[in-house]
Amino acid sequence: MDNVLKSQVKHLLSLVAVPVLLASSVTMLIAAMLIGAGPTGAQTPPPDLTATLFGSMPSMTSIPTVTPAPTRAQLPGCWSVDTNATTGTDFSGLQALDGTGNNVWAVGYHPDREITQALITHWDGAKWSRVPAPTFQNGSGLGGVSILSEDDVWAVGRQGSLLSPPMRLLTLHWDGRSWTEIATPNISGRITVLEDVAAVSANDVWAVGYIEPFGGSNGGKQAIILHWDGRAWTQATTPSI
Repeated sequence: MDNVLKSQVKHLLSLVAVPVLLASSVTMLIAAMLIGAGPTGAQTPPPDLTATLFGSMPSMTSIPTVTPAPTRAQLPGCWSVDTNATTGTDFSGLQALDGTGNNVWAVGYHPDREITQALITHWDGAKWSRVPAPTFQNGSGLGGVSILSEDDVWAVGRQGSLLSPPMRLLTLHWDGRSWTEIATPNISGRITVLEDVAAVSANDVWAVGYIEPFGGSNGGKQAIILHWDGRAWTQATTPSI
């Protein structure tokens, strides 16, 4: 056989080599399946085709399971809605809260016709209860509360409303039996409001807010500080800002 003929034979063999190898692999696979089937009626399982074609695969049992989120009862502490704290009226709002344990007070406002009135609620360790507060013909609302003891609590806010100005300063005191209004200095202004209070002791209580003079605007607000010395409220000097 001359060199040209030998070259042509080698080329033909190279063309059929891949199909022959593939055919051999398929033939071996079919033979393995037939051998695994065993005699008629035998229950020998067929070989794992996935493993045969692609190699070993990870077991599904090795995939980690997702741990469910803990329930509220399993958490050491979390927020929840206390339906007992509702006031039973629309457009009510609680503005401030103070206390601990079974003596907690929350204050704000609730609607009364076209105005609002002061809203006061108390937590006794088991439930919230609404506590009567003084009412005013031109309305009222509370923005701060501070507790010294079970029979010494202060709440501050405003008397009047934007619908019926002027608005005046309002301070209320709890003596263990009822809430009563405590007189404040007569400060001139279209709007005068106390927004927060901090009780240090029976004769050391501070309240803060702002004054909007007659004819003023939001840019004309001035800070106001009141102090309770155990006998009366007085206006403290505020720094110029």
